[in-house]
Amino acid sequence: MSDSDNLLDNLVSSLNKWSAHQASRQNSAEKNNKSSDNWWSKTKTTSEMEFEAQLKAIVESAVAGALAVQKQSFEKQLQEMNERIGKLTVNTPEVETYVDAEIRPGVVCSEPLDILKSLPDFDGKSETYVSWRKAAHVAFKVFKDYEGSSTFYQALGIMRNKIKGPANTVLASFNTPLHFKAMISRLDFTYSDKRPIYLIEQELSTLRQGDMTLTEFYDEVEKKLTLLTNKTIMTFDSALAMSLNEKYRTDALRVFVTGAKKSLSDILFAKGPKDLPTALALAQEVESNHERYQFALIYSKNIGDRGQKIEQRHSDKDRNSIMPMQTKNPYFSKRQVHTYDNQERQDPVQLTNPDVSMRSRRTGNFGQTPFPTQGNIWPSQQQNSWPSQQQYSWPSQQQNSFRTQNQFASQPQQQNTSQAQGHFGYAQASKRPTSGSARFTGPKQQRINYLPHEKGQCEEDTDGYQKEAEAEVDDYEDELVNYDHVHFLATNPCYRT
Repeated sequence: MSDSDNLLDNLVSSLNKWSAHQASRQNSAEKNNKSSDNWWSKTKTTSEMEFEAQLKAIVESAVAGALAVQKQSFEKQLQEMNERIGKLTVNTPEVETYVDAEIRPGVVCSEPLDILKSLPDFDGKSETYVSWRKAAHVAFKVFKDYEGSSTFYQALGIMRNKIKGPANTVLASFNTPLHFKAMISRLDFTYSDKRPIYLIEQELSTLRQGDMTLTEFYDEVEKKLTLLTNKTIMTFDSALAMSLNEKYRTDALRVFVTGAKKSLSDILFAKGPKDLPTALALAQEVESNHERYQFALIYSKNIGDRGQKIEQRHSDKDRNSIMPMQTKNPYFSKRQVHTYDNQERQDPVQLTNPDVSMRSRRTGNFGQTPFPTQGNIWPSQQQNSWPSQQQYSWPSQQQNSFRTQNQFASQPQQQNTSQAQGHFGYAQASKRPTSGSARFTGPKQQRINYLPHEKGQCEEDTDGYQKEAEAEVDDYEDELVNYDHVHFLATNPCYRT
């Protein structure tokens, strides 16, 4: 037994004796009806004071011995720890250096290079790097055992030439040697995804369709799944990467089913598709059926509205036939358009009355009377134009006609009757009865004496311009007459009566 254990035993026995002695004295003091404090202070003796001093010394020695023993144990443990630390060696990772491949004599490889020639080009796109990297490993696996041969060197050259664009610039700027691992390591450092894998998992789990179409939502899920798969392949070994990729595919399917719109999500959850392509095909089928139902509903509704509109249109026509509209003007008539025959166009008649000529210029009818009566209507006008004003005889017009005829019969002839009768259209204009309404009467004619004189050069030029203007006006009026006889709706195949 150690010294510290002996000290502790002595200390415990002393404390027990002291507690027993104190209890006995307290009991005796209570019997004498005295307070314990006063009695204790008055009855202290020399022996008791010595006992307390011994007890104090024992406690101090016990504590000092325990501390010394504990200190020794700690020092021993520290010494052992230092010895272990001294024996440890720091294994720093060795930096592998790569050099260009060389051809060594005696190494022969008979493998063809067709598989490397079929390797696709890599132009520096991060989306296609992982697939290209895997294809490069598969293609170069055949030549790993023939390092130093001429075929191995040619395989490295073909693979180096397959790297183009920005990726080629990266290898050239870092002076990457012609070595398979060196090229792959540099491309991994440049084009691999540097984000942690849990961040990509979080992005996948928070995907929702929202305003995206079904195809766009599927593409987003596939993109996140591809990022997770590529990150796993480049981070873990093949066995662990395979199991993790299976888990990520299940998570992507769950996100696609739960993140779609509610109408699709419920159906997909009930069907329980096994993979993403099956879920997409089922969702597209459901969406197509829904669109077809909406189209049939809208089509049937439009057909019903169209039938109601047709019935309403027929009822409106029947109502109009029974009660015609009273808003039409019963005095309305088509505008009379004069047409010329070929003889009149070739030999237009010149007016000798300057007043009639000026009025004809204002009205647009050159060399004619502006208001021909039924007796002097042109032959072409009788065939094509609307009935003239004289064919309509209203009661007020008949009374005014009798009155105006009597007035013309009572008036004397003017002095220049012989000259006025010389020009064309004067007789017809003088015989036309006037009407009491301004609707059927033209402007009043003011006849003045006309003194003939010789025409100057200016008047001859004016006559030439007048002839050209007459020809243009004739052509325009012929077109107007022809337009009146064209019924466009009658020739339209879509016209409905």
